[in-house]
Amino acid sequence: MQKPLKKSGFPDEYNGPAVFLPNPPPSLAIHCFLAAAALMSVASTAAFGQEQFDEKAFESYKIQISDPDRDKSLIAAHKLIEALDLKNGNEAMGKRVRAFIESVLNANPKSKPTILSLLKATGIRNFRLFNPEILNLIYDADSDIRQVALDTLSRTRDDRTSSALAAKFMDEKVPAAERMDAIRAVAFLEIWQVGNLIEVLKCKDRSVAEAASAALAGLTCHKWGDDYESWKAWWDANKEKPVDRILREANAVKDEKNYQRAMKLINPRNLEQNLYALKEYRDERILNFVLDNLDAICDRKASDALIEAFAMNRTSAVRGRMLDVLGKILGREDLAGGKLLLSVLGSQSEPETVKTAAIRATGRIREVNSLDFLPVLVGLLSDENPRIRSQCAESIGKLGRNDKTAVDGLRGLLSDGNDEVRLASARALGEIKAESAVADLTARLGDADPNMRWCAASSLGLIGSAAAGIPLAARLSEEKEPRVLEVILAALVQLKSKDAIAPLAEFVKRDPSTTQAAAALDAILKISSQSAADLKAAAQTLLRLGLRDQAAAVYEKIAKDHAKSADEAREALADVLAESGKAQQAFEQYADLVQRGAGSKDVLQKLLALIAGVATQNPGEAVKLHLRLCARVKNGELPRCLTPAVDLVAVEKDPGRKSEIQKAASAALKELPQPDKQRVLQSAARMIDPAAKEAGLRAHQFLMALFPEPQAPALNADSPAADWAAARDAWLQRLKTAE
Repeated sequence: MQKPLKKSGFPDEYNGPAVFLPNPPPSLAIHCFLAAAALMSVASTAAFGQEQFDEKAFESYKIQISDPDRDKSLIAAHKLIEALDLKNGNEAMGKRVRAFIESVLNANPKSKPTILSLLKATGIRNFRLFNPEILNLIYDADSDIRQVALDTLSRTRDDRTSSALAAKFMDEKVPAAERMDAIRAVAFLEIWQVGNLIEVLKCKDRSVAEAASAALAGLTCHKWGDDYESWKAWWDANKEKPVDRILREANAVKDEKNYQRAMKLINPRNLEQNLYALKEYRDERILNFVLDNLDAICDRKASDALIEAFAMNRTSAVRGRMLDVLGKILGREDLAGGKLLLSVLGSQSEPETVKTAAIRATGRIREVNSLDFLPVLVGLLSDENPRIRSQCAESIGKLGRNDKTAVDGLRGLLSDGNDEVRLASARALGEIKAESAVADLTARLGDADPNMRWCAASSLGLIGSAAAGIPLAARLSEEKEPRVLEVILAALVQLKSKDAIAPLAEFVKRDPSTTQAAAALDAILKISSQSAADLKAAAQTLLRLGLRDQAAAVYEKIAKDHAKSADEAREALADVLAESGKAQQAFEQYADLVQRGAGSKDVLQKLLALIAGVATQNPGEAVKLHLRLCARVKNGELPRCLTPAVDLVAVEKDPGRKSEIQKAASAALKELPQPDKQRVLQSAARMIDPAAKEAGLRAHQFLMALFPEPQAPALNADSPAADWAAARDAWLQRLKTAE
């Protein structure tokens, strides 16, 4: 016995007909299972759908999507596709992400794992933007890609998909398994490809013919198996039958098959067919199907038909759905629709379902001609039904009007006995930017319900009153709920409250390693980002608390974003790095300033002191730093920077340590460009001067250590001046050809 195939992608309560097919091939079943499992995995990620998608995130997911770990790759694909919801993101970034995904879907087989992840993600999210690229992939050379592309298309119902799938299952050159997958996709989507499927019944491969007959049974509710003549005769008699005749038959004969046929013959994208069905039908299932179609079509031409159908229908759930659709399509001049909503709002007999739908609709359309919904909604804030009060508060927020009576009504609901009402009123006060409610909302920051604390903090951020900065910042030390902390930090950024910097720094100090601490530091940067002076003050606050790494991050931001203060910030950054024991990083900052002649007058002295500190632990490393510095300083400063390196090589007595220092010096010189290397060595040779015999002898020993076969005479403190001059000249001549 054949079993109904579960239609992946549809909710359990879907009322459409079961599609009877032979057992699906393992490949398709596995793809469906993997897609569902991946969706659950992504949905369980706390940050999914909430993370800000910026340049850093984009680059990160571009890398992660090629991860050999399939779960990580699929999550990255979901994140990239999620970024294309331009209502919540940056349009320019959206174009870049879209171009990247298109390039991957059009890539060569080396990108196979990445292509599969993107296909699965687009299928799970029913993201139709990439259908043209996916349609090409159903003919890809790789069978795995072809199979997953077919599975992806089985979630997308449009004319191009229908034509492509039909071409696939009609082509006898296509492998039987893929033809069957295409047939199943048509059945999943209930695409009306009856004529083509009947022709496939003549296929010599019986497995393909059986799949076609099963699909026909599911689509038409007739069961003639693989009897081509019976199917053909029925189709010839019915294919030209107008939709309205079939609808009339289905309505007249209370038969399940006729209802199913009717739903299949209504084109979801055809406005006229759906309006006809709305007028002719009374069956709740068909009406909900039609209303979903009208919701997707979103054409204002449907408003009159909806108003008429609302008056004729008595089923509250359907009437409520009609008002939901009406609220989406009504324009500001649709007086009849506006009057209908007002009549429902003022009615004492309408059930809750219908009334809350009317309230939702007013929040969507805001106003119609001279009709003002706000006074009516404010009056309903005192309704005895908490769902109506809650929905009224939400719709008032959507209207966005900072009306005193509305604000007073919402403030009163902050103490309502129903949690949903309290939360809706708190959200609405933020949406209408009610400054007079700041004190009421700050009082709710200590509410026992974390949801209320979340809503209060979010609304305070939306209102943008500076008076909320201090209480929000004070809450940082008490709040334990991570998601509430997150919205408090976001609110403080929106407020740009400088009073919050010190409490934020204290919050970071509690545990600098946590993600909340990182978010607090980011908040400090954003609050202070408009002014270099503010950022500097923030860095100093962090330093006073001993948070050197965080202070370094602030100085980096000053150097990056504020050109006039960049050099001062880099020197301060170098100071912090040096104090933190990060000598290499501090060296780079100091050395860059020295090379450009920037920073304070004593920046070179700071750098030499830093290298001297390194020398106490690692003289070889100190020699390297000195020689790298010598290549970056001006000639006038060269002897001052070279002397410590010369001394480190010359004065060491321990043979083992001396050898290590010599090797470090040789390695450092090899890394220098040849002109800089020559300049440094020749400066060492010029230090051989009888006027400063002690320093001159060390310079001579330094060169002797670097060049085992020197062409200069030996020297000592008692050598005559002529020998000193000869030694210096010999070294200078020798160094002209030194490599």
